[in-house]
Amino acid sequence: MTSSPQKLRPGARIGVVAPAGIHNQEGLEEAVAFLEEQGFVCVLGPHLRQRHRYLAGTDEERLADLEWGLRDPELDALWVARGGYGINRLLSQLRVEGLDERPVIGFSDVTSLLVALYQAGGKAGIHGPVLHSLTRH
Repeated sequence: MTSSPQKLRPGARIGVVAPAGIHNQEGLEEAVAFLEEQGFVCVLGPHLRQRHRYLAGTDEERLADLEWGLRDPELDALWVARGGYGINRLLSQLRVEGLDERPVIGFSDVTSLLVALYQAGGKAGIHGPVLHSLTRH
């Protein structure tokens, strides 16, 4: 059964991860500041600033952050910093059972994650902007 993602209210804690390509740091900082001005709390993934070739960290680092963002009980939502290539490499290793209804937000490469979450248990995601392009950068 599919349910809609929960509505985020001021004070909600949003996990920020980069499971795909390398994000624009200036754009990410601007978007985080914007969300915090709206009353949200952004919690950056442990490996968010990692780099490995053209990806935002090794597969292991990116998978660890994605799992953290989907499972940490202190988070109310997960917002992906950037799409691009990279998430598809993680999907076969991603544990999708037992996830709560926190929204997962993003597009581009994130679409494959949203589809995988939906197919695994009807979890609805939000096909919306990736965080580093939420504002003008």
